[in-house]
Amino acid sequence: MKKNHFEVLKKIFLITLVVLSTGCGDDDKKVKETIISSDFVSGVDDWKIEGDAKGSEGVIPNFSEINGVGNSGYIYAKDDATGGTWYFIAPSKYHGNKSEFFNGKLEFYLIQDSNMANQFKDDDLIIDGVSGKKILYNHDNYPNKTWTKYQINLNSDSQWVNENGDIASDEEIKNVLSNITKIMLRGEFEDGEDTGGLDGFKFLN
Repeated sequence: MKKNHFEVLKKIFLITLVVLSTGCGDDDKKVKETIISSDFVSGVDDWKIEGDAKGSEGVIPNFSEINGVGNSGYIYAKDDATGGTWYFIAPSKYHGNKSEFFNGKLEFYLIQDSNMANQFKDDDLIIDGVSGKKILYNHDNYPNKTWTKYQINLNSDSQWVNENGDIASDEEIKNVLSNITKIMLRGEFEDGEDTGGLDGFKFLN
């Protein structure tokens, strides 16, 4: 009887170890999949607006609790139509050394409410590094009146360009990601009055 009791306890102990180790592995995987994100569930998450939308630098965007991706919250701004281009400015949690995301992706959703008649070209995404280094990206398509998903490779597989307008190499992209000082995401695409929204901004491994 004692031997059987010991064997039962031994099996329970081994099963517990397997469950715990499996659970830890799943948690580690989740942490690696998405480390930095802005889903705007309860507010603007320290994002700002810069340019032709209610002033100049450091303007707080508008926030809606509904009508975002999956009917959650999102941020938006309305164009003042004074001639400039306005951008969403990412908060400081996206600054500093983000080298771990090289070969990963940058994902986000954009929407615009405009006449969709006078769309214009400009730099769509700008990531600043130190010493004047930066990488810039232009979309193949403009956002629609419904949420448009963008997923951009953080390597030379995507058509990033450097501060001189030349195709950025992997080394140049790594250099900027090693010390990000600013991220600008264009919110205005119409020459004239428009409203632009952002949701689900993420760095993905």
